[in-house]
Amino acid sequence: VNLAVVAKSNAYGHDLPTISKICQDSSQVNWLCVFSLHEALIARSSGFKKQILVLGHIDLDVSLAILQQIDITVFDLDFVVKLNDIAKKLKMKAFVHVKIDTGLSRLGVIAEQAFEVIKKIYNLSNINLRGIFSHFSESDAHDQSFTLRQLERFTNLLNKLKEENINIPYVHSSNSTGIIRFDSCHFNFVRTGGGTYGLYKSVVFQQLGEKKHSIHLKIAMSWKSRIMQIKYLPIGTYVSYARTFITYRPTKIAIIPIGYWDGYNRNLSNKGIVYIKNISAPVIGRVCMNMIMIDITDIQNVEIGDEVILLGDKPGITPNDLAQLSGSINYEITTRINASIPRIII
Repeated sequence: VNLAVVAKSNAYGHDLPTISKICQDSSQVNWLCVFSLHEALIARSSGFKKQILVLGHIDLDVSLAILQQIDITVFDLDFVVKLNDIAKKLKMKAFVHVKIDTGLSRLGVIAEQAFEVIKKIYNLSNINLRGIFSHFSESDAHDQSFTLRQLERFTNLLNKLKEENINIPYVHSSNSTGIIRFDSCHFNFVRTGGGTYGLYKSVVFQQLGEKKHSIHLKIAMSWKSRIMQIKYLPIGTYVSYARTFITYRPTKIAIIPIGYWDGYNRNLSNKGIVYIKNISAPVIGRVCMNMIMIDITDIQNVEIGDEVILLGDKPGITPNDLAQLSGSINYEITTRINASIPRIII
């Protein structure tokens, strides 16, 4: 089975160039999947020489994909005909994977219409149709019936293609959850997205992975900053915009140069916590564009420049914890961390 690491959206916030290098050096990784051609070219320029699949948008000249031998996802016959003409002029083949919409109603050829479309694509002279895939809507749900219905639509199409001797080398439908839950849908290619970075999509996914396969995903990212100012406030002092917090005791606060511009969710105002000297401390007042305020009254010997852990594998600051506090999902927590913040491999 070919293992494809999904590195779209700046590798789920973990830095696409960094993840590209790690995947290039890993003998277990065969493919990299990204959303746009722009991302694919970043991966190439970062030294990733293995196969790349663009899952979505061709936001640059498609000739670049052909010249760099980057596979692209197709779902529109007119586009593929034009792609064939471009490849013919370049005297090269364009490598494509056709995406099948089996129920997500997002990108893809509707399953019931796909057979005729694929037959036409398969016969184009400068198109190498080397992949066919679908994507699950709710593979992490307790009720598996809709996922199994999607899988049935997909396998029915595959069987019909086989009867017509249309052989497509790579077949894939499993995302991270599908890899763990549905052995029948692995085919010969699997795509691991959030699971790569230790992000469980749901408690169901986590419990099943741990019980069925003894899989314990480890959170890949820690997000850290440093204290830029410390000050003492008397009882009855308002903190941050709109006076949403007032000190109820003599309070020592630390100002941290991180805010919603950096990707620290504004909904964590008066809810979030951070760790300083391995002790948790609450975020007080509104999260600002570039700063947050922390109550450090109960932490001894704190100094300007001390490290602050905003996200990591500690109670209250995991991506799941921050997602729950901010009314979001863990994928959004990591992908929204500003790409300009340096990522360091340790």
